[in-house]
This record gives sequence, structure tokens and C-alpha cells, in this order.
Amino acid sequence: VGQTGKPRPDRFREHLIGYRSSRWVRRHGIRLMPELYPPVDRITSNAEAEEAEAWWAGELEERGYLVRGGH
Repeated sequence: VGQTGKPRPDRFREHLIGYRSSRWVRRHGIRLMPELYPPVDRITSNAEAEEAEAWWAGELEERGYLVRGGH
């Protein structure tokens, strides 16, 4: 779970090559899971983005996923 202004596949690729990356994604990332993406409305502030990120991390944990980031 994280924040980006880039298309998700582009950001995932950056993680995999080590650019401003999470070691968790770099070591364990296999693929994106679009079926788990939250619906995203236009987010207009950092505070709003952080709140949405934390909410989605909690939702995924409730569904039984291990979540790194977003807290």
C-alpha cells in the first residue's frame, strides 16, 4: 500500500529495479493485483492521501492480507 501520482504498473516497475523502492516489493513482489485496487477518486491533499492509504491498508488486513506500508 502506498501513494503515487504515476500509473501503478510504472511505479511497480520502479520498485523492482530499485528506484526509490520498498525492499519488500523488491524482494517479494511478483505482480500487481488489480482486483484488490481500491476505487480511487481524485485526491487533492497529502492529508487526504494519507487517510485513504491508511484506510485501504486496514481493509486489506481485515481480509487477511499481510500489509507493509500504509499505516
